[in-house]
Amino acid sequence: MISRHARFVEREAKKRKLECVEVEKSVELEESQGQQTDTLEELKNKLGSISDKLSSTLKKLECSQERLKIAKMKVATIEDELRVVKSENTRLKKEFMVTEEAFEKNDQKVCFYTGLPTWDILQKY
Repeated sequence: MISRHARFVEREAKKRKLECVEVEKSVELEESQGQQTDTLEELKNKLGSISDKLSSTLKKLECSQERLKIAKMKVATIEDELRVVKSENTRLKKEFMVTEEAFEKNDQKVCFYTGLPTWDILQKY
């Protein structure tokens, strides 16, 4: 699956390519028809227009890259938080696990769950 950023970059590259092709076609058409070619000033204006569009596209790309960096940092932070929560969950599962070993080592659990004061007394029954 292509990310939104990658699709944006591809579209912008296609636009630039199409603009260049259009300029080349118009130049070829004018030359093939024997018409007078653009003056130097007109060519400079066209080049300036293309340059402005490229600058604008570059700024958008830089902005997108910056947003991508921020998103990656947020994802990393969320992944770190997830690891902490998972380890805490594992610890709590072990702590509250009701097994014979858990009762054997903890007289408070024995008393709480059975009403008997110690493991030794519970074991006799």
